[in-house]
Amino acid sequence: MNKKPILMVLALMINVVLLVNGCVMPWAHSKSLYLDTASDGLGGILVVLEDENEAYGQRIDSEGNIRWGDGIKLNTIQCWHSPQVTGDGSGGAFIIWCEAEEKDGNYSNFVTYMQKVTPDGEILWGQGGKPVPGSELPFIVPDGYGGAIIIQMWRSRIQLRRIDSEGNLMWGEKGVTVCTTRSTTGGDPVALADGTGGAIIAWEDDRAGGPRNDIYAQRVNSEGEIIWQEDGIPVSVPCYGQNILRIVSDGSDGAIVAWKYNNRDPSENHVHAQRLSPDGEALWQEDGVQVNTVPSTNFYPHTFGMASDGAGGAIIAWPPSRSGDGLTSEEETLLGLRAQRVDSEGKLQWPEEARLFINVNVSGRSGSRGGMLGTSVVADSSGGAIVIGVFQSTGPLPRAQKLSPDGELLWKIGGVQLFPDPQAKSYEDLQVMSDGSGGALVVAEAGRKFRYDEKIYAQRIDTEGGLLWKDEVQVYP
Repeated sequence: MNKKPILMVLALMINVVLLVNGCVMPWAHSKSLYLDTASDGLGGILVVLEDENEAYGQRIDSEGNIRWGDGIKLNTIQCWHSPQVTGDGSGGAFIIWCEAEEKDGNYSNFVTYMQKVTPDGEILWGQGGKPVPGSELPFIVPDGYGGAIIIQMWRSRIQLRRIDSEGNLMWGEKGVTVCTTRSTTGGDPVALADGTGGAIIAWEDDRAGGPRNDIYAQRVNSEGEIIWQEDGIPVSVPCYGQNILRIVSDGSDGAIVAWKYNNRDPSENHVHAQRLSPDGEALWQEDGVQVNTVPSTNFYPHTFGMASDGAGGAIIAWPPSRSGDGLTSEEETLLGLRAQRVDSEGKLQWPEEARLFINVNVSGRSGSRGGMLGTSVVADSSGGAIVIGVFQSTGPLPRAQKLSPDGELLWKIGGVQLFPDPQAKSYEDLQVMSDGSGGALVVAEAGRKFRYDEKIYAQRIDTEGGLLWKDEVQVYP
């Protein structure tokens, strides 16, 4: 790739074409991208990514228009940890990333930076951003009051820092340490705003020792004070362990946490969920409610999702087992997804699990997790949800389906196809968020050489299943 003038780099890297069936952001490179997205709060999408140690940002508004020109370059030296983004609620963005100096393949002098960008793409905290204390791996969530909460992880420690709209540290230079026993072999924590300026965070914890990971959670208030017991409350501590966390608000300053509940026999794995009150009380049964009636072996980090039902409960979707699930051989060609609703009291609401995408007539790649690569769920603002699944095949297979509050499929059988690239060999890193109007914003990576030669696709889908970004507009060149 030609990297001589920076304008040429940005033109190649952050250029977007609005196609007949969605918005596509092509990058001229050969390696995988690392991206993060967030709603801009106005029906559009904020996108940040790292490509070959360079970090960039872009905004797409509610009409599918590119708002930040050729994009914004964020870092000044090597981007060591890919950027993370959250919205300020008014179309702007808070972005955080980690830089490091590289010599002979070794990295040193790690520094975390943050940047605020206006809805029109103006950077407010100077070229290269403001440094943040600590060099830990960061991600970021909104605080609900025009600022943001930064979550940093290093080995077994989790630390939180709150910034206001001007980038001032509200919880001091040291921040708040919520845990010193995080599992270093597990996935990342999950966190959300608690509705009062603080945050609720859940993580995989290995304080019990042995092969298992337990689930713990903590709440920090708007002043940076620990609300629940020191080092967190136990959410689930069974005899074997669990992983792959999801979290949503319960609408009452508490949270619902879901996870994969592992058994010694992998064929007996389930999805469990627990509701936590603002005081840290577990409101559902011990170790959570078992959501799926038939065990599943087909769990991977991106293959189950959850959204609030708007009434203190949640709608959860997951992939079924590869066999023994009552499917015909034809249906097993693509297993599809299952979904269930749990109400505010922890009771399953649908007598039978909803079955999505099982009649899509495609073939999965051999060894491709039964054809399933990703699952996301987003609330539709009417007590139901929009479920998006990414299926591995030789054709374009990210699809969306809408579920009513009663578990009825509301869109056509097989769902709505989202993206147009017939040459894509894989769709990775599915990211979905509400558009604030009952629809969804969807972003995914499409690779023409199976994780290489990737493009970033974005689409907005309305509450009736219509694709809203359809105008054929070429922005560059």
